[in-house]
Amino acid sequence: MSNKNIAKKKEDFIEFKDGKINYGFSAFFKRVDERYSVHIPAYDLVFSAKDKESMDRKALKIVKAFYDFNIDHKSWRSFMLTIHKLGFRSPQHDFIMQSLMNKKPTKAKFSSNNQQKPNYADMESVELANEMSF
Repeated sequence: MSNKNIAKKKEDFIEFKDGKINYGFSAFFKRVDERYSVHIPAYDLVFSAKDKESMDRKALKIVKAFYDFNIDHKSWRSFMLTIHKLGFRSPQHDFIMQSLMNKKPTKAKFSSNNQQKPNYADMESVELANEMSF
């Protein structure tokens, strides 16, 4: 019996603080033929990349595009409902959601409790984070 180094899903988060959105997420990947197949479970995103360097850049760009699209092209309320549907929760979740949906300034941190966890035994992982203004 061999011991595989199983990729573990770390905490994916979204934090609203001082007019900024900080977020971090896990991206799981494996080599398939000549490309990397990548899954970002917190946002239910899947893509491929030609190498690890472009994979990291592409993951950050795709997740930023998720935020840009949902905040700028939809509405703030729609964005808040979308992250709720994806499984992001905070302590005192109902109160925090109500405050943020009404755009009242507040500090809040959401963690993903996405229950859909595929088998990552044959995948590696990378942790990525970014910050943007809102």
